[in-house]
Amino acid sequence: MISVNYNCYTRLYQRKLEQEFGVDYVNSLDVSERLFPLVYICLKHRRIPPLQRNVLASKETELKLSENPKWNLLKSRIEKGEDINGYVSKRTRKWYDSDYLLFSCDIFHIHLRATKGGGIGDDLIYAIVKDDSLYVIRYGNHHDIFLPGELIKDCEKEWPGLHFKLDVDESDSSTFLDHNFFKKNATDHRWGFNLIKPAGFIDEISGKKKFIPNHANSAIVEFKHDDNCWKLPLKCAMAFTCEDDLIHQMMSAIYNTYQVYPDSLELDFERRMYIFKIPTIKGYGNYSLIEWAAPKELTVSFPSEEAKLNWHL
Repeated sequence: MISVNYNCYTRLYQRKLEQEFGVDYVNSLDVSERLFPLVYICLKHRRIPPLQRNVLASKETELKLSENPKWNLLKSRIEKGEDINGYVSKRTRKWYDSDYLLFSCDIFHIHLRATKGGGIGDDLIYAIVKDDSLYVIRYGNHHDIFLPGELIKDCEKEWPGLHFKLDVDESDSSTFLDHNFFKKNATDHRWGFNLIKPAGFIDEISGKKKFIPNHANSAIVEFKHDDNCWKLPLKCAMAFTCEDDLIHQMMSAIYNTYQVYPDSLELDFERRMYIFKIPTIKGYGNYSLIEWAAPKELTVSFPSEEAKLNWHL
């Protein structure tokens, strides 16, 4: 019987973690090898994929930033497609940590000073990363993390309807406009900030209260494994649970046919295929290749157009 903790699937993601985050980081993880794929996507989900991007901002925001040499350097790096994850929160290296603003509103907060471990200082930009563009919503500080409605309002002023689906609050509820309420719930890990109305604001033109009716990125769920429990993004937990079960079904089917378990696993992203290597009776170094088409459902290993996710960019 093949090990559920250490097999070609978990070894593949151990290699990915070591290549991208370092051997020391992997050695410091106090989790079962079975969770390596989950750890990987939780880390990747909060990072900004390196890609040449257009940087867009309102004239007012651009004017405020233009005199800041740190911003000019960061903007140049974004446009060149360099890795800017040294500017994002240090907490992104904690795979199980949450990012309230990102998960609820799909908004990154990016420091203007970088270190190897992550961004530092209270000089921040708030931005949405979409395809080959980065939209700067606001130039501010850490206080703005707890003003999601104001950030959405700024975004709607400049790019109406581009990033958010908004509903009008007909019930005249004021709870979601209370910044202290948001801060209290965002920092209380018992709730996981799974609010029915994650963020709202008063439209200056119509005077109506508008809100995003659900989390723009991902809700938080309780994920249990052995004696441990973490609050993780729903998308990451679903992708891992789906693929973990799928991979073991594949490996069992391969064993039933060939009487041997696969020795290694590779991914063909262009064709969306799992490629298993099966040892043959000819001996060491001789393999048969078994290809298996990836499902359309959200998985760790392959992009999902429906979820607008690609962990591997």
